[in-house]
Amino acid sequence: MGKRISLLVVVSILAAGVAAFAQNIVPKVDGTVEPSEYAQTYTDNGVVISSQVTPDRIYMAITAPGDGWVALGLGSSVMNGATIFMGYVDTNGKPEITVQKGRFHTHSEFSGETPIAQAVGESNGKTTLEIAINRADFLDAGQKTMNYIFAYNKSAKDFRTRHTFRNSSTLKIE
Repeated sequence: MGKRISLLVVVSILAAGVAAFAQNIVPKVDGTVEPSEYAQTYTDNGVVISSQVTPDRIYMAITAPGDGWVALGLGSSVMNGATIFMGYVDTNGKPEITVQKGRFHTHSEFSGETPIAQAVGESNGKTTLEIAINRADFLDAGQKTMNYIFAYNKSAKDFRTRHTFRNSSTLKIE
């Protein structure tokens, strides 16, 4: 009986250590999302939003069907006022990424908050954009949620063609 309890205690301690360690792993911003790379995922109509919030950073990724552009707009549940990160891989294989500011139902170049890291990639008929940003640029101390928008165009390789799909959600800050 004593050995069983000791083994249970050791297994419990190891499990707690692995869980604590897993929360400290930061995603690699490389334009691909690996299984278990992010703490949270949200799926909507074939689009996968992956996210992880650390004390200093917010890591987010969008993976959408097709080889066109993908976008994440942070800080708003509508385009107006959102800081929008957009990306695609051009026909020559060159990654194209821009930061835009939403203004009503449009957007334009923005020189405000910039990502610490950003990458876009194409694989298996899907496009993925990953960003790492300063947490303090988008979250106030103690803030528990952040609104965001997301969109993609299945085939357009530019930053102006209208989206194929768009929606909004809320990131829960753990």
